[in-house]
Order: sequence, then C-alpha cells, then structure tokens
Amino acid sequence: MRRRCASVLLALTIAACSDAPTAMVKGDVVKVTRGDAGLLIENLTDTPRAYSAYDPNWLALAAMNFTLLAVCSTPDQTCLRLPAHGYVVVPYAEVGGYNATTTTGITVMTWRVVETSPGQYEPQMDDGVTLQLDR
Repeated sequence: MRRRCASVLLALTIAACSDAPTAMVKGDVVKVTRGDAGLLIENLTDTPRAYSAYDPNWLALAAMNFTLLAVCSTPDQTCLRLPAHGYVVVPYAEVGGYNATTTTGITVMTWRVVETSPGQYEPQMDDGVTLQLDR
C-alpha cells in the first residue's frame, strides 16, 4: 500500500510541476477553467468562499506591498462572492497583473471566513491553484 501511495504522490508531484499548458486545473476546493471571456472558478465545497486571481509573477512583486494582498474577512456576499457549489466568471481584466502577451499563468487564491469569537471574523486560506496558460 505504501508503494502505491508513493507512486501516486510522485505522479501528482510531477504533473503539478509540469510546464504544459492546461485549460483546467482542479484543487481540493475549486476548479478553474480557462475561457475566452475569463476564468470560470467553481466552488467544490458546501461553504461560500472569497477569491482573488493574480499573475503569479505579479503576485511575487505584490508581496512586497501588503496592501495589494489584502483579503476580506467579512461573512457577507461582498466578500464571499463564490457561492457554495456555485461558480463565478472572472474577466481577465480583473486578474491582478494580467497581461495578454506576457502572463504565463494565473494563480487563484480562495478562503473562507470563520467566526473566531462573537462578531470577530478571520479568513482561513485554502491552497492556491495555478492555471498555466499557453502562449
């Protein structure tokens, strides 16, 4: 059994590191599909989620300016824009740092908002997924 798990883990690791372009990527929480008008982000969970989408190269630069990485932490629809078992279409113009000629991938970050004490809320980040774009 261990050998099989190790083989599956190795295959998934190699696939995750591949530079091959994809039209879709699926994580534990969301599935992201590339479309002509933008990204289709599907929530695979029972919980509404917040999301953001960025060019990962721009995201690395944005990490130096924390105001660009601010995440919402309110339990309302202005924050939790991705409904449970629902989807949103995010136009490429709304992807942080997106450039039609230079962007080679798009990272989608999602999180849920949990109440830590009465009236106090905190974001709980999910693992991000990166969709590689063919150029």
